[in-house]
Order: sequence, then C-alpha cells, then structure tokens
Amino acid sequence: MSLKIIQSKRDTTVLEFEYTNDERMEYFKKQIDENIGPLDHKTNVKGGMTKYDFFLKDSTFMNFFDKEFFVPEIQKYQQAFTLPNLQGIAYIKDAWGNKLEKTNEIVPHDHRSQWNSVLYFCDSAPLKTEAGEFKTFKGKIITFNGWVRHWVEPVDKERYSLVWNWNCFWENKEGK
Repeated sequence: MSLKIIQSKRDTTVLEFEYTNDERMEYFKKQIDENIGPLDHKTNVKGGMTKYDFFLKDSTFMNFFDKEFFVPEIQKYQQAFTLPNLQGIAYIKDAWGNKLEKTNEIVPHDHRSQWNSVLYFCDSAPLKTEAGEFKTFKGKIITFNGWVRHWVEPVDKERYSLVWNWNCFWENKEGK
C-alpha cells in the first residue's frame, strides 16, 4: 500500500501507511503488555498505558522511526507537506503504548506536537477525529496534525496501539 492522502472535514492533512513487519509488531505489542500500568486510567486513555516516554528508550522502536520505516516513508512523499525543495528532519517528542479492554475508551483530546502517528495492532474500534472517522487494522499507521481532536469510543474487544508525537524541522537541501 502506498501513501494515501485523505480529504477531510477539517483543514488538516491525514496520512495513512501500512506497515507489514509482523515480527516487529509482535515485539511492540509484547513491550506494551509488559510495561502498561504507570498511567492506566490516569490520562485521556481510560485503559492500559505505558509511560509517555517508554518507546523513546526502545532502540527497536527508534530504528523503526528513524531508519527502518517511518521517516524514510514520510520522505518519499514530502510533496504532501508542500515543501518541494526541502528535506524534513523529524524529531520524536514522545512515544507510548495503549491497551484497551472491553468498555475502555480514549476521551476526546489533542496533542502538543505538529504531528501524531498511531500504529494499530488490530481492527477493533475506529479512530474518530474532527477530520472524520478512520477504520483501523493490523499494521495501519495514521498520521495527522497534533491539534486535531480525536478519540475512541468504548471498545467491544481488545485494542492495542502505539502512539508517537513528532515535529518536523525543515532545512534547505543546499544547506542554506
């Protein structure tokens, strides 16, 4: 699946990617299972949650973000950012995992970052946003502006996701 740019109900950009490395996703899911607890039901996530910085300390995730998949994939489609002669430098602010069980939810909120991205591990509940509703499935990554309010209504079955907030700083390719 290549990049899909979605027209939305709000003036925002929503990007969707598909990540197909099952081994890596199983690793991330295991890390979420083993490390939820510190923030369970204490934030907008009314379910299980790792610490906000948990995946920043995980070299496997950081490699996925910087080198293996995410940043290289974004750079393939930098025209989506309407900056044709620039190269983006992504800085990840925080990254955490969520596990929702039956009746858990994520209440409406936004993020203090330019972008937030979510990797889904199942097709449980859709992501609802001011920009529209998005179906989720194993391996789907949804990226949208951090200021877009979003939520997940109470789920009817287990739902895992890995979330990261990031900012993009732009520099001229000629070094100017």
